[in-house]
Amino acid sequence: MKIMSNFSDLFTPPKKLIIQVFGKKYFYNDYISIISTKDALMWREWLIKTFHKKDIIPDGKWFFLYQESRYSSYVIGIIENSSDGSRVFPFSLFIVCKRYPSDIIFLWDELCNIWEEQKKFSSYDSIYNYLRTQTIFQGLKENIPKSNAQLTNKEQMKSFFSKRTFLYPKLFVSKGIMSSNFFIADKNFSKEDIFKMWKELNHEHL
Repeated sequence: MKIMSNFSDLFTPPKKLIIQVFGKKYFYNDYISIISTKDALMWREWLIKTFHKKDIIPDGKWFFLYQESRYSSYVIGIIENSSDGSRVFPFSLFIVCKRYPSDIIFLWDELCNIWEEQKKFSSYDSIYNYLRTQTIFQGLKENIPKSNAQLTNKEQMKSFFSKRTFLYPKLFVSKGIMSSNFFIADKNFSKEDIFKMWKELNHEHL
């Protein structure tokens, strides 16, 4: 029951989550990969399967939530179009949560701080040494929505991911933490559908 779930959350100690990344950077001619969990591997495989040479997401950073299957953990992060100088491929920075992230707004906000910091590094060693020391705590703080847009964002996301269907994987993408503009996709959506919604969402944001 929802009441019992919320009650038990009060006694769940904060969980330390490590920062993981996968994607391309201009200063390195291979994938930058800091992967340490099974669900992160599945997110990596989804990216490789989805993004080919001509597949480009709109500019700017995007906030996402991904779940591979009904019993998988949740991958929460930020993704941005990037390149190693010869091949275009997005760079994503994320954490993996075993339980649904009711504090996802807070987690995205914390990820933003790390995201902005990692942009200062321009070599594989420097970015790797920085990111491998970074962690975020889930359950440390329940973020209260600051706007109707944020509340709508959270509630629709939770409703989508809590549906007991077998239409996995599931993906949620938003232009901003405070934005009410987002799209959701599952197994029924083709790769072409996803890129089309991504572009439309970018135009709505402009």
